[in-house]
Amino acid sequence: MISFYVLILVGFMLSCKSSSSSTESPRNQNFASIEMIRTPCMHPCPSYEIKVFEDGSAELIGKENTQYLGKYEGKVDPEFNRILWKSVRNADLEKKKNKYGMGNEDTQQISIKYSGQDFNKEIIFQSFEPIEINEIEQNLKIIAENTAWTKPQQKDQ
Repeated sequence: MISFYVLILVGFMLSCKSSSSSTESPRNQNFASIEMIRTPCMHPCPSYEIKVFEDGSAELIGKENTQYLGKYEGKVDPEFNRILWKSVRNADLEKKKNKYGMGNEDTQQISIKYSGQDFNKEIIFQSFEPIEINEIEQNLKIIAENTAWTKPQQKDQ
């Protein structure tokens, strides 16, 4: 009988929590994110940072050789987002090394950063990265090139 009341109480607490969280901004919730930073190189490489959250919201900071210079926000196409997060889950990032193929001075350095509730991981590479990391890189590149980016609204101060 006591376990019955405990179950009802837990259910009530969960329903209250879920209804209050629906009004929170996605950035305030604990969504995992995947980020890619592409540094400048001696060739005209696109240099930017892109961060995608599990809910599909995204941020882009264009630095060099890209049509988007400065800070932008966007919403990733749901199918692209599904493909990206499938590749992230399949990559087993926690078990990957932190660096791959480093040491080439004129090659673009790329870092992939995963931030989640269970672990955080940063992987830096120039070449010879595992195929699973390359797949994440390619998915983030597609998202960077195919998302409708907009300048964030300036907040009144």
